[in-house]
Amino acid sequence: MSKITTFLKGLIRRLKEHMDAVNLTIGGIFIPLGFYVMVEKPEWKIIGAVAVIVGILAWLLAYWLVRTREKKERLEKIAERVQEQTQRQIERKELNGLLTNILQELHKLNQNQK
Repeated sequence: MSKITTFLKGLIRRLKEHMDAVNLTIGGIFIPLGFYVMVEKPEWKIIGAVAVIVGILAWLLAYWLVRTREKKERLEKIAERVQEQTQRQIERKELNGLLTNILQELHKLNQNQK
């Protein structure tokens, strides 16, 4: 039983990761299918129209998911760059403090020698 649940959890996780591809596929199937039903079976015209609408909505959802993921990745890169810059600034401040201390000590030594 645990192997089945592990498999299903992995499958669901992979589907969530690739939901944009799933929605593109659904749209790619439903739109032509809907037009086919509307043309070949005029009495099922409403079903065909619903299939076309579902396909278009699936494509729009896929577009939104891709844009959201790209925005998230872009924000993560920006946050990473900001963190790197902050770390560099901290290192520079520490280095400046050390150099200042060294200069003060050298100045004191110079004063003592005179």
